[in-house]
Amino acid sequence: MPISIITALVEFAAFLALTTVFIAACIIYYYNMRTKWEYPEDDFQWRFPDDDITTVKHNVLLDQHVHTKFRGGNLSMRQNIRWHLANGFNAMVLTEHNCIQPAAEVEAIAKEFAGKIVVLQGMEWTTERIHLNFIGVTSWSDPVPPRPTDLEIQRAIRAAKSQGAIIVVNHPSSQQKKAPDHPSFENLANWGVDYIEVAGQGTFETEAAKLCKKGETAAFGSITGTDIHFPIPANCWTALNAPSFTREGIMAELRAKRTEAIYSEAGTPDFTTRLIPEKYKKMELFIEIGKVFSTTTRSQLHIKWQRIATLLLIMIGFFVVVEVFSWAISLLLL
Repeated sequence: MPISIITALVEFAAFLALTTVFIAACIIYYYNMRTKWEYPEDDFQWRFPDDDITTVKHNVLLDQHVHTKFRGGNLSMRQNIRWHLANGFNAMVLTEHNCIQPAAEVEAIAKEFAGKIVVLQGMEWTTERIHLNFIGVTSWSDPVPPRPTDLEIQRAIRAAKSQGAIIVVNHPSSQQKKAPDHPSFENLANWGVDYIEVAGQGTFETEAAKLCKKGETAAFGSITGTDIHFPIPANCWTALNAPSFTREGIMAELRAKRTEAIYSEAGTPDFTTRLIPEKYKKMELFIEIGKVFSTTTRSQLHIKWQRIATLLLIMIGFFVVVEVFSWAISLLLL
């Protein structure tokens, strides 16, 4: 092989490697930057129309899985409510990791947004084995073991049930990948779990959804949760027809398991990317490149490998065409 061709191949391989590193750096920057944005209190003033979300008859669109700046998120409670209103929700459950928001603060902000959105209390019981939402708990003092035994999980469920809570197993498929000892659905049904979170974090849990049926005689009801930690496009809602637009009305409908899980792969537009804080404006080009090759859902990063592969294949094809053309020209000039 001529030395010139070897040199060209080496140079092109180096160029491909640098391009890949550059894309990776843009993706990492975009993800890390999104999780650290600080938003002014008057953001999230748009409204995504309900009619574009679903045609299912409802008077409540619920998000059962919400995190705020109180524990792990980067939005205040008020901003979180505004984000939910912007994305079509009119009910949400505060489910901080292993703790509960102060009741007085929740009541004050619920009163501020009365008539627009119903804010329910809850908690996400977060462990290495399983994540459970306890919708309706108002206090919690029991320690949360990092890797609980079956008996400890059952004990926590009973404690939540004693407060009238509804129990949801969160994002089971992603958790099962991390924890091979994740409890089986059969055990969870026997232990008193009411719902499976069938959509959230940008995915729909097809296999889990098959276990869910409407009606209180079903082992599991279907419910959705954004698991929001920072602003993202919303792509799942839980539709209810509550007897009243109140906490009690929503809880009654949840106990009857009369829910409709709605999932949209496209989701709502990512309005939040227009809210880039000034200190990040100078990096907007790199942010846009990161957005092309990745998406952020909840606190997770999803890389669009197909787009990266397509770009690299186009570059390789372009290189081959240029080299063949150069080779043909050199032959003609001989």
